[in-house]
Amino acid sequence: MLDIATTKQAIKSRLARRQSQRGKPADYEVLIIGAGIAGIGMACRLQQLAHKNLFGHKGAKNKNRQKRSVLSY
Repeated sequence: MLDIATTKQAIKSRLARRQSQRGKPADYEVLIIGAGIAGIGMACRLQQLAHKNLFGHKGAKNKNRQKRSVLSY
Protein backbone atom coordinates (compact mmCIF):
# COMPACT_ATOMS: atom_id res chain seq x y z
CA MET A 1 0.00 0.00 0.00
CA LEU A 2 1.29 3.46 -0.84
CA ASP A 3 1.68 5.93 1.98
CA ILE A 4 -0.02 9.31 1.50
CA ALA A 5 3.20 11.27 0.87
CA THR A 6 4.37 8.84 -1.81
CA THR A 7 0.91 8.83 -3.39
CA LYS A 8 0.72 12.62 -3.52
CA GLN A 9 4.21 12.86 -5.03
CA ALA A 10 3.45 10.20 -7.64
CA ILE A 11 0.23 11.96 -8.64
CA LYS A 12 1.87 15.38 -8.84
CA SER A 13 4.72 13.97 -10.91
CA ARG A 14 2.38 12.15 -13.28
CA LEU A 15 0.10 15.16 -13.72
CA ALA A 16 3.07 17.47 -14.35
CA ARG A 17 4.39 15.13 -17.06
CA ARG A 18 0.97 14.88 -18.69
CA GLN A 19 0.52 18.65 -18.57
CA SER A 20 3.91 19.32 -20.15
CA GLN A 21 3.21 16.77 -22.88
CA ARG A 22 -0.18 18.20 -23.72
CA GLY A 23 0.53 21.86 -23.04
CA LYS A 24 -2.61 22.18 -20.92
CA PRO A 25 -3.57 21.24 -17.35
CA ALA A 26 -4.72 17.69 -16.66
CA ASP A 27 -8.42 17.48 -15.91
CA TYR A 28 -9.52 14.59 -13.73
CA GLU A 29 -12.91 14.15 -12.10
CA VAL A 30 -12.08 11.14 -9.92
CA LEU A 31 -9.06 9.74 -8.09
CA ILE A 32 -9.14 6.02 -7.28
CA ILE A 33 -6.44 4.59 -5.05
CA GLY A 34 -6.33 0.82 -4.70
CA ALA A 35 -7.05 -2.14 -6.90
CA GLY A 36 -9.26 -4.20 -4.66
CA ILE A 37 -12.70 -5.28 -5.81
CA ALA A 38 -14.20 -1.90 -4.94
CA GLY A 39 -11.44 0.12 -6.65
CA ILE A 40 -11.49 -1.87 -9.86
CA GLY A 41 -15.28 -1.98 -9.87
CA MET A 42 -15.47 1.77 -9.42
CA ALA A 43 -12.93 2.39 -12.20
CA CYS A 44 -14.90 0.16 -14.58
CA ARG A 45 -18.22 1.79 -13.73
CA LEU A 46 -16.84 5.31 -14.07
CA GLN A 47 -15.31 4.40 -17.41
CA GLN A 48 -18.72 3.14 -18.58
CA LEU A 49 -20.16 6.52 -17.55
CA ALA A 50 -17.42 8.28 -19.58
CA HIS A 51 -15.71 9.83 -16.54
CA LYS A 52 -12.01 10.57 -16.72
CA ASN A 53 -10.26 8.74 -13.94
CA LEU A 54 -6.81 8.30 -12.50
CA PHE A 55 -5.99 4.91 -11.04
CA GLY A 56 -3.07 4.28 -8.68
CA HIS A 57 -2.01 0.96 -7.23
CA LYS A 58 1.10 -0.55 -5.71
CA GLY A 59 1.44 -4.32 -5.34
CA ALA A 60 1.26 -6.24 -2.09
CA LYS A 61 4.14 -6.29 0.40
CA ASN A 62 4.15 -10.09 0.39
CA LYS A 63 7.74 -11.15 -0.45
CA ASN A 64 6.50 -14.15 -2.45
CA ARG A 65 4.58 -11.95 -4.88
CA GLN A 66 6.09 -9.63 -7.45
CA LYS A 67 5.90 -5.99 -6.36
CA ARG A 68 4.54 -3.63 -8.95
CA SER A 69 3.34 -0.09 -9.20
CA VAL A 70 0.88 1.27 -11.75
CA LEU A 71 -0.29 4.81 -12.21
CA SER A 72 -2.30 5.39 -15.34
CA TYR A 73 -5.56 6.74 -16.58
